[in-house]
Amino acid sequence: DPKKWAGRYMPIIPVIGGEIPLETKMVRYGLVRFARDAQSLYNYARTAAAEAIGQAAKAPYIATPKMIAQWKAQWDTHNLTSRPYLLYDHDPDVPGGPQRIAQPDYPQAYALEAQTASDDMKRTTGVYDASLGARSNETSGVAITARERQGDTATAHYNSNLQISLMHAGKVLVDLI
Repeated sequence: DPKKWAGRYMPIIPVIGGEIPLETKMVRYGLVRFARDAQSLYNYARTAAAEAIGQAAKAPYIATPKMIAQWKAQWDTHNLTSRPYLLYDHDPDVPGGPQRIAQPDYPQAYALEAQTASDDMKRTTGVYDASLGARSNETSGVAITARERQGDTATAHYNSNLQISLMHAGKVLVDLI
């Protein structure tokens, strides 16, 4: 019979993160579930910053047509080549020559919000920079190991549950063999 399964166990092996038993049901969650809001906020802040930068003024000079008429080709390509100076003709109506417009500042509020959301994700998941191998100001081997293990205490049950699932997978395979 092609529909008959050869083993005692169904080959469905869940790897459960955490569980919260309620009166009528069990709520299960993984490592990233509670970090979704912080991730969404991070994505929004980075996207809004990119939009603000993209919409910034692209014309860094104010000049009259009379000033740049003779040198128009040079002015039209000044953003494509590296020139130490731009030539212009004096216009008596505009003393001082072409004026450079200051570029708008990078939107610091978005950068700060992205950093805050990034820190929130680390706190929510319990996975900090040291757990990911980032260097810190520790110098001794003991201090470095202690920092790397900081996130292990927050995520130990995930590794434990993975080991349980792997043992169950072994049981399923041995039964089939």
